[in-house]
Amino acid sequence: MKTKKDKDVTTVLSIPFWKSIALFMKTFKPFVKLLHLVYGDAMPSMYDELIKAKRDIKEAFGNVEKNHKEVMSIVDKKIKNRLNSPLHMEAYMLNPYYSYLL
Repeated sequence: MKTKKDKDVTTVLSIPFWKSIALFMKTFKPFVKLLHLVYGDAMPSMYDELIKAKRDIKEAFGNVEKNHKEVMSIVDKKIKNRLNSPLHMEAYMLNPYYSYLL
């Protein structure tokens, strides 16, 4: 008879568990980077980092829309009228660093 401890150990040792942890890390790493910018007051680069974060999240899910659709809808809902404001977009567009990358 398996105990709860046996089940917990089996879960931690399973490959699917670690794959889901790896996906979690890939998904939220871009947000951690973005949060560092928010608290560092780097407005011109926030819009660019938001674009990169969304791209990285899509790549973490293999660029398959049905896989990343739910996460992206949460992201879009949370950033609406916050980090994707016209002010952030203008700071991004007027920054010479990003103008010459295009």
